[in-house]
Amino acid sequence: TMPGLHCRNLCSMHRGLRVRCGVHTGVASASDVTLNRALNRMQYGGMSLAMAKAVADCAHGGQILITGDTFTRLSVEALKERLM
Repeated sequence: TMPGLHCRNLCSMHRGLRVRCGVHTGVASASDVTLNRALNRMQYGGMSLAMAKAVADCAHGGQILITGDTFTRLSVEALKERLM
């Protein structure tokens, strides 16, 4: 601990990597999604990827943030059924 910092039972300690994530829903055009033949994987670009990156940049470690577009497409009832 740092000198002068007394943290008895009030501090929470986190170990390991704390990842931040941003989620956005939507593809602006077909040209935003291409196949990388060398890796045999899809490659994403364009405004949707830029939006997801901007949202992820706003998060702190351990947080997952979503845009309003993603939130409005979530089915709250379907999520409730999965949890119950």
